[in-house]
Order: sequence, then structure tokens, then C-alpha cells
Amino acid sequence: MRILELTVRPDEVQLNIGQILKSRLGMNKRQISRAKFTSGGIMYLAENSEWTQVRVTGKLPAGSLLRVQLEDEQEGKVLPVQGPLDILFENEDLLVINKPAGVSVHPGRGHYDDTIANFAAWYLLNKQGDAEEDPESEGDQTGVAVRTVGRLDQDTSGALIIAKSKEAAEKLTREGAVKKTYLALADASETNVPALETGKRFTIDRNICKKEGSLNEFETTEDAAVGLRAVTHVCPLKKYSSELGDYLLCRMKLETGRTHQIRVHMASIGHALLADPIYGKPWKGPQLSRAALHCESLVIDLPFPGEDGVRQIEVTSPLPEDMKELT
Repeated sequence: MRILELTVRPDEVQLNIGQILKSRLGMNKRQISRAKFTSGGIMYLAENSEWTQVRVTGKLPAGSLLRVQLEDEQEGKVLPVQGPLDILFENEDLLVINKPAGVSVHPGRGHYDDTIANFAAWYLLNKQGDAEEDPESEGDQTGVAVRTVGRLDQDTSGALIIAKSKEAAEKLTREGAVKKTYLALADASETNVPALETGKRFTIDRNICKKEGSLNEFETTEDAAVGLRAVTHVCPLKKYSSELGDYLLCRMKLETGRTHQIRVHMASIGHALLADPIYGKPWKGPQLSRAALHCESLVIDLPFPGEDGVRQIEVTSPLPEDMKELT
């Protein structure tokens, strides 16, 4: 449950409460309706110092304190399991997790109780004061709702958002609400493809579609009627040479979020990510056992900005050791 409070400003006395919630909190009609029909969903602090239910069509004088209660819904519940969770940022609406490579985000085949979602469910339950104190306990068997925003493949490391309410998740999934930056190590040993110049930015704008006959492989296509448009902005930062071959450290920014987008796009120009088991070639070095891709930073439009006026934050994730050893 998330409780939001705001003070009615002098320029808002002619607005009804529904209009204030739309303009100040960015709540849409459905969210306001959901709160309206929740017991204690929309209240104000009356003169007798008691919280009193109020109609969304009503108006309040300047200085009135207004409270909105957002109830958690129960769909998408995950079994809470105690486990490691590296938190980069937290406020009342979201968590940003530093996800390690090799850990799945959601439960699935072979991973039912060892995912980021399981560990986040435990953490959120514990924050509410409902988790069992026994460290060996597996938590509340009924599960906890965990809403991840965006996705990272199992072998991709870096910053990942978990929203604490459905309303926060809805705002964070709006186009442009979250801007991601990635770091990757890309092969530069091929001689029959155009070389990439450090510091010279370029854009890959190619549709991505499922590869025919494959269950988990994607490819680019020149046919605009096939697949989904995908846009990746790339900036090669530094070139490295080793006995295992040449490679580049690149920074990428995405306009779209297609499955395997960076991996497919880089492979399509002859610069597949190092150690990519699907789109690259085998990496013989000991440092990497997964595609060298890391979500470096997130610029996030906060779902419900506070009275301090901060509307946007940037959260960064340090380069993991397996990639750091190669740079």
C-alpha cells in the first residue's frame, strides 16, 4: 500500500479534488476511480484533526492536507525467498536493483525460487513488517506482487527497476519515463566488416524479427513489413587488443526495447558481443562466461514527485568484475 499526501495550493482552490489529483500526481481517471471506491482511498484532514473521506468532485481551501491511498492488487504474486539483493536506490515508489549476471529476473523453468523477483518479494514483505524472523524461513507461501519495469536477460547485469505499486508501474512503463544506457564489449577482430572508430557515434535502425525455425534466436530484416522497428545508438569508447583478439568497449542508448536488441543489432554489423552464445563466436578467455552486456544507468522520471520538487533521478550501476577485468 502506498499513501500519497499533498497540500492544496492557493491556485488550486477552484479545482475539484479529481482535477488536483490529475494535475499534481498525474493520476488517470481509472486510478482515481480505483482510489475513490477504496475504503479510506481519498481523504482530507478535517478541522477536528481527523481524516475524513471526501468526494472527488469536492473542493478544498488552500492549505488543506489531502491523502490518497493506493491499494496493492494481488495478480502476479511471487513466492518470497530470502536472498542477495543489491539495492542501488529506493524510495516509496520503486527499487533499483543491481542485478548480477546469471540470475533470472522472473521465476520460470528451472528457476522457481532463486530469482530477483523472489528476493525482492522477501525484501518488500520484510519492509512491511510481515516477514518471519527465522532466516531459514521461505516466507509467506501466498506470495507477494513484484512488478519489474523493463527486462534484463538472465546473463545481462546492471540496473533494474521494481515498482512498489501498480500505479507506479503504469507511470514507469510510459514511453520515455525511463532512459537506459548500456555498456558492452564488442568483437573487433573481423577484417571483412567495417571497422568502428572510437568516439564516432552511429545509429543502427533495423527491424528485428524471430528467426525462422528457432525458438530463442532473433535477426534483423530489411523488410519494413516484417518484425518490429528497433533503434540502437552506439558510441565506441575504447579499443583493446589481446592475444584472444581485438574488441571495443561501447556505450549504447536504446530508443526501443526489443528482445536481444543490442546483441542482434551488433551481430548484424559484424561486431557481436564477446562471449555471446547465440549471436557471437566462442570466447576462449577465462574472464567471461556470458554475453558482455551491462545496464550502466537509468534516468527515471519519478512516478510521484515529492514536495522537494525532484522529478527525475539518475541511477548508475558499476561495471561488474568479469567485464572490468577486460577494460
